[in-house]
Amino acid sequence: MHYISLRPFSRSIRFEKEEGQVMPRGYAVSYRDIRMQTTICYPLGIHFLVRWSRDSLFWLMRAGYPGYRQRIEHELYWDGVNEGIRRSR
Repeated sequence: MHYISLRPFSRSIRFEKEEGQVMPRGYAVSYRDIRMQTTICYPLGIHFLVRWSRDSLFWLMRAGYPGYRQRIEHELYWDGVNEGIRRSR
C-alpha cells in the first residue's frame, strides 16, 4: 500500500523567521518557537489553522498535564545557565 506524504509540501510553505529577517509577502506569524528562538510563519489563511491547532494542543496538554510549558521553559533556562558556566571555565 502506498501512502502520500505531505512532508515535502509542508516544508515548502513553512518559513522560520529569525531576528532581523524580513517576512515574505503573504505570510503571517503562526507562533514563536521558544526552543529555536525563531518565529514560525505560514501563508495567510493556513497560519490560522496552524495557530488554532497548536493552541488547542497546548490547551489539551494543560488540562491533562498542568505545568508542561513552564517545565520546558524552566529546563531551557537551566540549560542556558549550565552552558554559561561551562563556557566560563
